[in-house]
Amino acid sequence: MYVKTCYYMRLDSLMMAHESFSHEAKDGTLRAWDVTVGNAIVRDGRKTEIFSLVEHGVTREKIDAIYNNLDWEYAKTTDITQPLLFAPFQGEMLQLDGWHRLSRACMEGIAELPMYQLTDEEAERIQWLCLPSKYAKK
Repeated sequence: MYVKTCYYMRLDSLMMAHESFSHEAKDGTLRAWDVTVGNAIVRDGRKTEIFSLVEHGVTREKIDAIYNNLDWEYAKTTDITQPLLFAPFQGEMLQLDGWHRLSRACMEGIAELPMYQLTDEEAERIQWLCLPSKYAKK
């Protein structure tokens, strides 16, 4: 299950909104990453990579199954030239940002989108929550 949330961070007496992405793993562990900081990190001059919707089997049905309550009308208004953001997670790549852009590309039959990938270290640096499930085996 994927859920986007917002949290707030006080910095120099200014209230700054940070976008966050949370994910519940199969074992019930809840994790969250600071998407705002992740997007700032990848603006370091690195080149974008290509994300293929076809190779990853992206369909509206799959997006609906992964991202509960996605606003498909809002997705139509997003800028698909802005790269998606991925982080390594348990041997795979987890999409942290760009779900509405991905959805728009899917609706419009666009086969590829630009993307950035965080390194393991960068992903660890922006993870701000790791809450083990009370049902996880000890």
